[in-house]
Amino acid sequence: MDITHARDRIREFITLTLIGDPDYPLADDEPLVGSGLLDDAAREELAGFLAETFGIAFDDDDLSTENIDTIEAIVTLLQDHLA
Repeated sequence: MDITHARDRIREFITLTLIGDPDYPLADDEPLVGSGLLDDAAREELAGFLAETFGIAFDDDDLSTENIDTIEAIVTLLQDHLA
């Protein structure tokens, strides 16, 4: 997996689909859940996107706030599953 490409796909999905602002300057370390950018419904939508896009089945523990609160954390989660 090309990490840069994965990071860009995740950022694009979050800003365009979940935040609704493709120009939102989302940093890799910006809190998504902790800041209120993503609610529970958005978290579920993000999980579906990750599963469909990267072919990974996640369990509830994988989708903890700690694991999906930043783009950096999401990329780390992906790397762990694909290793």
